Amino acid sequence: MLLKGSLAAYDLHKQKCRRQGRKREKLTRRTVALEKVKKWDKNLKGKVAEVLTDEYMSSEESSIEDDSAVYVIKTIPWESSQLKKRKRKLDKAYEKSSGKRSKQRSVKRVRKDEIIIFIT
Repeated sequence: MLLKGSLAAYDLHKQKCRRQGRKREKLTRRTVALEKVKKWDKNLKGKVAEVLTDEYMSSEESSIEDDSAVYVIKTIPWESSQLKKRKRKLDKAYEKSSGKRSKQRSVKRVRKDEIIIFIT
């Protein structure tokens, strides 16, 4: 017999595991993309590779928008604008190298700082 508190703890555990999985997937995508970026020299790629760790990956919250799943990317408050720019470049490089089917299957991601909230 599960207690009510145990069920809530289990749901929180599942949610945490899903978020950690998405962070690991993001780290893998960015690591793969690092090899595909042609304009960066080895020195810059080395510096970026040093910060491609779990600690530097922002988490994502799942949400529903127009009956489809969306991940809202949380911001890291202490992250420099230069690092944000480089991570976005890696995300674009990965997306550009992805196949058509992969793009169709991927869940839309929206940065939290880019969301416009309309108040009526």
